[in-house]
Parts: sequence; structure tokens; C-alpha cells
Amino acid sequence: MCISQAKEELIKQKPKLIFLDVYLPDSNGFEFCKFLKKKKKYRNVLVYYFTGLSEAEIAIKTLETRADGYLKKLFDLNDFNEIFDLIEQVNTT
Repeated sequence: MCISQAKEELIKQKPKLIFLDVYLPDSNGFEFCKFLKKKKKYRNVLVYYFTGLSEAEIAIKTLETRADGYLKKLFDLNDFNEIFDLIEQVNTT
């Protein structure tokens, strides 16, 4: 899905979690995350990156863009447990 399609989907529904690849066809995940986190309506949506970038580089970008975290490619499905726990916490508060 490209950024313009993602923005259209946001109008229809507010997701609880968005996984972004860092490199997207018409933009990049960093810019899309900045867009989301600037909007009051989407500020609390959890945003996680999928990336093959180095640990140091993605850690800095995660802080800069206010993303909630990242998963390094190749990831283990158990890595999702922490994310799912966060979604449950958001739903109960």
C-alpha cells in the first residue's frame, strides 16, 4: 500500500497499530510516521517499523519520528508478543 492509499484508509478507520516498512514506493515510513504523530487523532496509534537498517540507525530514527518501536528483518514471530500486550493495554485504559 502506498502513502496516499494509507491516508485514505485513515479517513475511514483509525487503526490501533501500524507496521511500516522504512522504504515505501512513494515515500518512506519515517515521513509517514512523522505525519501520523503530528495529528492529534493518530498520535496514540502504535507505529512500528520493519527494517534491515543497523540497530544504531533505526534506534535514532525511532526516537526522531516518535515511533513506538521496530522489528529488525528477519524477525521472530515471538517479537510480536510485546506489541500485542501494548495493544491490550491501550484498549483497557
